[in-house]
Amino acid sequence: MDVSSNASASYPLSDVEKIIWRLSEAAPLNVTMVARIRGPLSSTDLQHALNVLQSQHELLQVRVEKTKGGLAYRSHGVPEIPLHETAAERDAWVPLVEDEINRPLLSHVGPLARCVHVRHAADQHHLLLTFHHVVGDGMSGVFLVRDLLTAATDSPRVAATNPEGFRPPTAMDRRLPAYTRGWRGWKLGLAFQTDSSLADIRLRPPQRTRLDQFAPPDARTIRIIAREFNPEITDQIIQRSRQEGTTVHAALAAAMCLAVVDDINHTAPVSVKFRTPVNVRQDLVPPAGEDLGLFASMAFFRDRVTSRDDFWQLARRVRAQITNQVQRGIPCMLVRLMPILYRLIRADRLTDQEFTHRWYDVTPSTCGITNIGRLGIATEYGALQLDALHFAVAMSALGDFSCTVSSLGGRLHCNFLCPQPVISTGHAQELVGDIETRLLKAIA
Repeated sequence: MDVSSNASASYPLSDVEKIIWRLSEAAPLNVTMVARIRGPLSSTDLQHALNVLQSQHELLQVRVEKTKGGLAYRSHGVPEIPLHETAAERDAWVPLVEDEINRPLLSHVGPLARCVHVRHAADQHHLLLTFHHVVGDGMSGVFLVRDLLTAATDSPRVAATNPEGFRPPTAMDRRLPAYTRGWRGWKLGLAFQTDSSLADIRLRPPQRTRLDQFAPPDARTIRIIAREFNPEITDQIIQRSRQEGTTVHAALAAAMCLAVVDDINHTAPVSVKFRTPVNVRQDLVPPAGEDLGLFASMAFFRDRVTSRDDFWQLARRVRAQITNQVQRGIPCMLVRLMPILYRLIRADRLTDQEFTHRWYDVTPSTCGITNIGRLGIATEYGALQLDALHFAVAMSALGDFSCTVSSLGGRLHCNFLCPQPVISTGHAQELVGDIETRLLKAIA
């Protein structure tokens, strides 16, 4: 079924989208949303809902094609979002998600999304909605799941019609705020680069937890270790973080940093660079709102950390640095600097594997957390109840230890992402156990 409405529609990828795309050519860069649902849900209703969802979002109607002018989104000949159905035990979703994030999407065919319906019982389900990172981020996935459940329960049904014409949302690097350009942008970019260079001199380049750092990106596979904290524990984390003058994100970051540092070196200080993806939707011009797309950048915590550092003092240091960078506009500035770095490393002369290896050599990090926070969406959709919504991201090319975090219905969900063979499963389980122990001890 061709869902495109304009056979000649073609739009070039932006500079940042091209970078993300090239990284994905070396190893998958997929995002999988994991929705736990109660209520009646048939395959017919779900496929109809996927068709409606696809008609509502232009970036679900495309494939990526290499043209004479470069990479471009094409809307011609794109089939409907594929739906796969399977049965499994209620707690057996992890290996299914691992398969989804590690299996490439057929980008030259399209669409850049697919769905798996995991049926546990007549009224117990998991929905796994997977899409390419170039067309969406974690918040995009939240909006997509909301829209999908809305379409699945609409009565009477909303027709799956295509919008008039085809025009994908403008990419974030084409809608950056004014302060990233001109003299002000030059000063901000120079200040960031100077700060980074001085940090490397003062702190030494960041260290990483690695067993096999030379494993090529296409030889890596992401494994997931999932943790779900009940409402009582989640509330304790929230309240104690507030009492300590920090945030849940910073508390999770402190637990992760301390565990990773202890793993790298039990006694000596370790140079840490902790990644925090930042939602820049409202900073863009015009704001991205609920557009489907990649609208996230980065902020970093840089310091020397020992495994003996005080937990809450470290959490406050993390929060202070991240907040300072966000207030200074660093995340948007980093989006502007990405194409400059791409040209500096002469990426066009490198193969996809060489480029990916080089990119992460010049942008190293120790570990990181992608936290989309407390989800402000409905949990009831007609006869369907959304009990949980969390996500995972395949970042095999990055090769470091990371975590995705979300909260719905008072429950905190943490999916730890472990690239093998860089980090073995046993090694990763020890790290996650240490993180959980440190966090629970800190709130006791």
